[in-house]
Amino acid sequence: MRILDYLFKKIKDVSPDEIEKGYQGLTLDHNKRNSDELSAEIKRTNIQIAQAHRESDAYFMASQMIHSLKERARSFEKRKLYHEAISVYLVAIEQGIMNTRLRLSDYEQCIDRVIVLYGKTRQKDKLKAFLMEQISMYPDYRSIGYWKKRLLKLSNEQPGIELNPEDISIHEAGNPTLGKQIRDFRRSMPEFNFYFDLSDNSDPYNYPTILTSDQTVKLREYHDLYNNALNRARGAENSGDLKTAIEEYERWIAEEFEETKPYERLIVIYSRLKWTDHEKRILEQGIDFFTKLREQQLRYVYRLAKKYGMYEKAQLLVEQEKTIYYYSGAFELYNPQTNRVKRWTERLKTLRNRKEVVPGT
Repeated sequence: MRILDYLFKKIKDVSPDEIEKGYQGLTLDHNKRNSDELSAEIKRTNIQIAQAHRESDAYFMASQMIHSLKERARSFEKRKLYHEAISVYLVAIEQGIMNTRLRLSDYEQCIDRVIVLYGKTRQKDKLKAFLMEQISMYPDYRSIGYWKKRLLKLSNEQPGIELNPEDISIHEAGNPTLGKQIRDFRRSMPEFNFYFDLSDNSDPYNYPTILTSDQTVKLREYHDLYNNALNRARGAENSGDLKTAIEEYERWIAEEFEETKPYERLIVIYSRLKWTDHEKRILEQGIDFFTKLREQQLRYVYRLAKKYGMYEKAQLLVEQEKTIYYYSGAFELYNPQTNRVKRWTERLKTLRNRKEVVPGT
């Protein structure tokens, strides 16, 4: 109690002016500390900003270097100097790896082009080694699945085993063909009315469903039948089993199915195998089939368009070479395939004009 009494007495002896002076002193000291801390914080921030600018400038310079190398490699590619292009792309990749400021996204195109060009120049051993290196370095990259598939295909190739045209089993098409069965089924479905009763601002995909559940199921069955077969064919092709792949693709062509993929894949395979006569045969079949199909589809969509007073709209779509789809994009009613048929025609002309190499000459 004596101590407390003493303290209270001392406080009583201090005048109000002295208390105010003491408070002001404390305030000034506090403000000084705040000011010092703020100055230090500003200084630290300025240092960080300067550092960020330096990092940004360094990144910009590094990314520009990669861009310059890519442009140089592309110029080699345009002149078909593929080996030179590969060398430049590899330099860009190495620079990207060494520079910690750069990300994979800055030079991933270079990796993709090296894979393509190694394949184009038939450097299989280098391609395998390059793929293995990328898979090891970037196990979480989005293209890892494609790289692994490509590597597996290269590993499973057996150059010692020759495939001859006589080894291919010929598919006996059904009567009617599967393609005709599907076309007949589609024609039995409700007619496409070109959305004649839909307002201009409405979305066609919100158009009321007019298919029965049975029709929807049947359409899905046909769709799955083809997709499953196509997946089997692509799986066989990727694993090096070209015999199975060829037979599956040939089957769908024989069945008059309205899909271009079997033709495209056989053109590639027959070209790779140097079965020129078979490649020409597929090209001729494809040009003939899709040219006639286009004419049939055109007559059909024009008839429907006239029926529903939408002929001008249909004519405009045809003139613009647009694809016309059934309700909700369920399947194609009209596809001109103009560019594809033109490309096939040019390829066929090239093969026909190619001089045959006679052994011993």
